[in-house]
Amino acid sequence: MLDSVSKCISSIGRDAFTEFFLEFVLQVGAAQVTAFSYEADMANCLLSRNFLSEERGGTLAAAYVDGWFREDPLFKRARAMEDGECAVVRLESLLPELDEKYVSMFFGAPGFRTKTAILLAQDSRRMILNLYLARDPSSVSSIALDSIPTELYQLIGRMLATHFARLKPPEFPLPLAVLSERERQVCLGMLAGRKAEAIAENIGVSANSVVTYRQRAYQKLGISSRGQLFSICRIQEGGAFSA
Repeated sequence: MLDSVSKCISSIGRDAFTEFFLEFVLQVGAAQVTAFSYEADMANCLLSRNFLSEERGGTLAAAYVDGWFREDPLFKRARAMEDGECAVVRLESLLPELDEKYVSMFFGAPGFRTKTAILLAQDSRRMILNLYLARDPSSVSSIALDSIPTELYQLIGRMLATHFARLKPPEFPLPLAVLSERERQVCLGMLAGRKAEAIAENIGVSANSVVTYRQRAYQKLGISSRGQLFSICRIQEGGAFSA
């Protein structure tokens, strides 16, 4: 695990960071990881990776940015934080503030037992990193997230915040950084409004391969539809970024 932390730190601000960061959070037992930045009345997806199946990971990130973030008490808490603050919050402490529908949608249905959220205020960015623990512990690493000390959570969060602060904006939506090059090309083609045949011709693969790459991308992102892809990337059907 220390080797993974070292790799993360040495690659902060570079493309390789995402792969090392995902390797690290998988080692510490995360079944899914999501990260969002908050602005006024908006949540932007920075990172979404599901380590289970798309059926279990479901629509978390897409539903969240589409408006469910307003039902999350951590949204207002993060927006009110002072620069430099970092807070670690366990799901159990939030339950009195969450309605049953929210808990069912974001934890019960996808198969998650709990989560730990890391709230960060760094420069002008207010963000949240969520690490979810599966109900079935055999589905991921045997290391339990709820046994990790607060200081390590803070380190994880600050690494991610520093990475985004230093990262030169890529030529694609940030959530797609978790994908392979082919998977990303297929998703970018879809975001541009192209059909499978046109995407296949553009990137030099068969239409069947496009379907396979799309399925792999959906599983990694924890989504299950084209509409959810547009949502987490904050792009409207016409190709413009959502307001």
